[in-house]
Order: sequence, then C-alpha cells, then structure tokens
Amino acid sequence: MALTIHDADTELKRDHYGRPLIIPLGPDGKPDLKAKLVPTTRVTTAAGGIDDKENLIGWKARFTLKGASQRPDIIAAAATLDPDVDKGEFRALVEDAANAAGADAAARKGTALHAATATYDTEGVIRRDLPDILRIPLMEYARRTEGFYHGLIERLIVVDGADGPVVAGTPDRVTWAPALCEAMGIDPQWLVFDLKTGKSMDFGHEKMAAQLAFYAIGKRYNPATGERTPLISNPQTGAEVPVSARWGVIIHLPFTTGEVTFHKVDLASGMEVAIAAVQARALRKRRLLTPISY
Repeated sequence: MALTIHDADTELKRDHYGRPLIIPLGPDGKPDLKAKLVPTTRVTTAAGGIDDKENLIGWKARFTLKGASQRPDIIAAAATLDPDVDKGEFRALVEDAANAAGADAAARKGTALHAATATYDTEGVIRRDLPDILRIPLMEYARRTEGFYHGLIERLIVVDGADGPVVAGTPDRVTWAPALCEAMGIDPQWLVFDLKTGKSMDFGHEKMAAQLAFYAIGKRYNPATGERTPLISNPQTGAEVPVSARWGVIIHLPFTTGEVTFHKVDLASGMEVAIAAVQARALRKRRLLTPISY
C-alpha cells in the first residue's frame, strides 16, 4: 500500500531532447525563479554513460535481421538506399524491421505492466478489467510485496551539484519493507526500489546500481515552484527521514513468467559508477582532436 499517492508531474517542462527543464537554485540555496531553466540530464541517460551496450546492440541486431526476413518490402527499400548517405531512412527501416519481429510489442507489454504496478501500489486494488497478461503477474506482485509501504511512487527528483542540477529522474518507489530488510541482513530502513520487467536480469547491473544511487541522494522536485523537499518526511514534523544511500532493491517482474524476484543493490559501488558515468559524458563533449595545417 502507499503512504503517499502517486502524483504526476504535469507542469514539468522539457526541451526538444526530452530533458527536464529544472529551476536552478540561487546562491541562497533557494529556487531562483528568475533564472533560465536548466536542461538536465535524465538519470537513466547519465547512469548509462559507461554502460556496456554490446548485449543491447546484439539484441537489436538479432531482432532486425529476423524482422527483415519477414518483410520483403524492407529488404527492397534498403536495396535502393546508400548506407553512408541515407542514414535517416536506414534508421527508420531498422526500427521497422526490429518491430516486425516483436521488439516494440515486448517493450509495450513491459511498460503496461510497470504502469499497472504503480496503479496497484497507489490504489491497493487490482482492476478486474485487466487482461490476463497483466492481471496474473500483478497478482503475484501483490502477493510478494504484501506489507510493503511506499512513501513515494514515481515522483520527480533532482540531484543538485555545485554548478546546478546534475540529473533529474523518477524513482519507481521509496519503500519501507522490514521483512525484506531482514532477508537482506540489514536493519529496517527506507529503500529506493526500481522495477524491471524485461526478460533477463543478466546484464546492465552497473547502470541499475548507478540509477538507484542517484535516486537515493535526490530531492523531490516541484516543477511549479522549484522547491526541493526530502524523499521521505516525518508527517508530523516535516523533518527529513533518512533514505538508505548504501542499499537499494531491484524488483524483477518479467511479464513472460510473472515470477517476482528481489535483488539487493550495492549503492556505494553504484555511486562510483554514477560519478564515472557523469565524468565520461563530460569527456565526450571535449574536443580531443584538432586538424593540423601542415
């Protein structure tokens, strides 16, 4: 069940790249409403700064080849194009081919299951009109997360640095789950949770750990006022309640099986990855080679 209901960030503005436009803090540490909005890197983007994309590239290549084999029209269209010139057209054909093999269908199912869990954690009921492909794994999710208390559900957070906002993103949950903490061998504490609905958990561990590490040190962000508030607050006093920056949790709920597994995430190592990822992204923006007039 939820202690704080899900609240959508309807007033959040974004730039043409989809990056959140964040009100920066002034020298006094308060939102500077007169300052220019700052395009801020999304947590998922920043965390992937040093991500090994070999497995993702291989997955995309397999689906593209399979889809192309089923679509003669795609093969015919590609035959008329120059891969060095018609890059945009090829990009569209690659997407069409991968989707013909079901790449987009898998993504849509995962997104739908993700949304269904958020609705359940907010309302505490499973809708009867859900199709079995969602209802069955959602029932297992409800069973395995019984007794969990969600203090935050998909609420925008910001991590500020000395030079302004560093990253912004939306953690899936910040949760109080004493029984799970006991199974993890730690004292009861508020933990950042992330839900994964993909088929496998074999890859992307560094990115996952970096994501949760960012979320754990963030502040809730009000898009209308720029106000930053704690992830979790004492309802009586308003004082900040600590959220673990040492451990997090990944809930794996693949729609293919509906089986729920929990994974303990080392956020100390995740923060090392997060810092390295931000540095790597900054380095890529530098001009490292300059032509010589000789």
